Amino acid sequence: MELLPGEPPPRLYPRTLEQQGYTFAQLRQDPELAWRAIEAYHFQDALDNFRAELEYFYQAICTVQRQNPVDVLYFYTPTTDLIGHCTMYCDGCGTLTKAYQLLDEYVGKWMDALQPENVIVLSDHGMSNFQELVRTSDERVRREAFAARDEVIWLPNGYIAFEARNGALLFTAHGLKGTFIAAGKDIRHTVLHEMRTLDVYPTRLELLGAAVPAGRAGYVLDIFNRPLRNQSSLLREADTVYTTAAVLQCVTPSMTDIVLNELYVRHRFQRFIVVGEEKYREIFTHNPRASGFVPYDTFDCRAFDAVYSGIVTEGAGPSGHILVQQGG
Repeated sequence: MELLPGEPPPRLYPRTLEQQGYTFAQLRQDPELAWRAIEAYHFQDALDNFRAELEYFYQAICTVQRQNPVDVLYFYTPTTDLIGHCTMYCDGCGTLTKAYQLLDEYVGKWMDALQPENVIVLSDHGMSNFQELVRTSDERVRREAFAARDEVIWLPNGYIAFEARNGALLFTAHGLKGTFIAAGKDIRHTVLHEMRTLDVYPTRLELLGAAVPAGRAGYVLDIFNRPLRNQSSLLREADTVYTTAAVLQCVTPSMTDIVLNELYVRHRFQRFIVVGEEKYREIFTHNPRASGFVPYDTFDCRAFDAVYSGIVTEGAGPSGHILVQQGG
């Protein structure tokens, strides 16, 4: 504790609608008023607080490494998550861009000060505005397919706003694709397409020359330019064989999305094709967990290695999935 420069700055949270002089019901009834209110305030004051947080931990980490050097250093911040949730009301939001420019600046400062042999920058998820959950050019279908249609503000630009538990506005949900950037003397230049969060731990163990424990989930990513200690855990994307599975859309798009999430997690090396209503083609084509779409009238179960259906209890929502058919 004596190495820390005082207390870290307290985390700033976005102003509530009440603090801004509005109610959610008022803004929901008047989307133009909501747009003006959001343009005036979309968590811009987070930037000064974020800079103070980054500066505090920059000084702390550099002090620790000078006085008590260690082999592995890491820095984690939830602030980018909070800023992402509360600023993405439009494309190219300046507040979010400036937040990541700040983070980039401090990553550069850390690298200059510490001269690390290897560096990893990662996030466990991305961010998508709620409209991306029902992405389609047909506004009628978008509103019909969005389960919370009567509980949100439909902004004039097509974006969607929820009221958060603390009374502020939220514009995004967690997106599937996060960030994984690695650089250093042991890392070769490549692009990964099939990594998952559970691969981070085995890959870091390999980077440190440590053995991956038996039975550990995840793989060592194919990013190294040296012989591997954990060769048996290596995931070579070029050699990976995928099977193809059909997912029957027997319920609403939002419930089918939950089924897709479950399948995506449990069956890593399958590609999922949604079989559903033609009007939802765009929605499922843009779903990052789906690899394609087939309308009901052209579906042939013999073309798939497996066919799945969600299990839904009336009034209770989705409760899992079942394998309807195995093999073509």
